[in-house]
Amino acid sequence: MTIGTKIKKLRRERDMTQEDLAEALGISAASVSQWECDKTAPDISQLPVLSNIFDVTTDFLLGVDVTNKEKEIDTILETAYKHHSAGHAERAVPILEDALKKYPTSHKIMYRLSSAYSACVRQLEIVDDEDTRTHYRNEVIRLCEKIRAESTDDQLRLHCSQLLCYTYEALGMTDKIRELAKGQADLWICSEDYMICASKGVERFLRRRNFVMSMVDFIRQQLERIQYGRNDDGSMMFSVEERIEIMKKIPAMFKLFIDDGNYGFYEERMALNGIELSELYAAAGDCGNTLSCLESAAVWAVHTDTEYDPDGTYTALLLRGKRFGGVSFNSHKNLCAQILDELNESVFDFVRENPRFTAVIEQLKPHAAER
Repeated sequence: MTIGTKIKKLRRERDMTQEDLAEALGISAASVSQWECDKTAPDISQLPVLSNIFDVTTDFLLGVDVTNKEKEIDTILETAYKHHSAGHAERAVPILEDALKKYPTSHKIMYRLSSAYSACVRQLEIVDDEDTRTHYRNEVIRLCEKIRAESTDDQLRLHCSQLLCYTYEALGMTDKIRELAKGQADLWICSEDYMICASKGVERFLRRRNFVMSMVDFIRQQLERIQYGRNDDGSMMFSVEERIEIMKKIPAMFKLFIDDGNYGFYEERMALNGIELSELYAAAGDCGNTLSCLESAAVWAVHTDTEYDPDGTYTALLLRGKRFGGVSFNSHKNLCAQILDELNESVFDFVRENPRFTAVIEQLKPHAAER
């Protein structure tokens, strides 16, 4: 059955004339007649209005097999996610753009595409021109605002709100962020706390433990950002020495919860923290601590890139038995390659000829690779 035949059947079932339908749509009766004769078809923008008038889905009007459609969408999303999670968001973008052309009303595709655009913008080696970056950000805003306006999936709308917040921030749209914040729950009112209250026994324990570690990683993220704090005049809020003290709190915090050295998922965090600290020590002219942090970061990086097992388990008291889990990467280069890139920064020039610095490079090189 064609879409024109369906419109004709639905119109008659509701005892509507072509003129009645045309008036409801704000078009001419001749246009409706053209549809019903299959000479033309409704514009895609008219499908949601038609579905509301007839109380059917747009999929029904288009003759889409919903079950097969969802299976195909899930397959597309899984393929795109494999690229995205391996640090190749730029490979996910065309897959998702083509999918959205085929399924223009799929909010799941819209969100994944928005997420891929956002990831590309964060990677200068992928998108290095400002026009493309601005285009991607505008697309994130357009798609996420559309999802928030149309979707009834609360979780999806929340994820879109987060993407919008970061995109608005990058564009300096602070009024939009404040508007977005209205009605959002604060840190103490969250679904996970509710789910802990709703569970018991082992489930309650596991939810509470996972929640604790999520908060630990959240604090880690905020500490990394705090050390970049600026005054209203743009000057840095903390001295280099103070920033070092802030960043040293991150491995100290992790050690409180992972007290046996089996860091699992958090090995990558330890490596990146080591690099951040080495750059700060280098800025302070501290040769010894610069090299010590680089050596530590290299050990973590090599172990992460060569031995990390998502199915491994923690052995620390609070995390005992918890699976390490998979990792979604923000770069298409592995950790060793990322650190080698960082070592090219001029801040390390004063230790570049030191044998310990050279040894770090030689330690990383054999394992540096594209994901």
